[in-house]
Amino acid sequence: MPARADPGLLFRRAVPVTGLVPVRAAPIEHERERRALIIEDRPDLTLMIAELLRSLGYGLFQIASSEEGAIRAAGSYLPDLIVADDRIRLGSSIAAIEAICRDIAIPVVYLVADPDASRLASPHAVLVEQPFGRRTLRDAIERSVALAARLSGPAS
Repeated sequence: MPARADPGLLFRRAVPVTGLVPVRAAPIEHERERRALIIEDRPDLTLMIAELLRSLGYGLFQIASSEEGAIRAAGSYLPDLIVADDRIRLGSSIAAIEAICRDIAIPVVYLVADPDASRLASPHAVLVEQPFGRRTLRDAIERSVALAARLSGPAS
């Protein structure tokens, strides 16, 4: 039977400290992870969107399947991007995005079932007709981010 260490014992070893060279630490860049809010009530599509966003450098996600949940999620942290299905079962993703984006231009990608959904087009939104592929969604995300950057103007 192998010997077990007694959990009450503390092992200590003295190591001589000689010849240390002072080193100045490089400044640490604190870059915030990009955040995305996904408003979707279908788990399979939500997973595909999250995987694509991760490949584009988004590290934090909030997922909401209702209007109320989306507004609450955006209130807990400000997303850098919103990807939303235009038709969810509980409430309206359109109303949620209008409330979230009332005072700030956040890039928005709407996943639309109706190609005549121009009523959704806000100044910072890109529409993607369903069904769609990963490449189409990726291109739409990039366009939406670029559009929001142009509309918000130069940072002061």
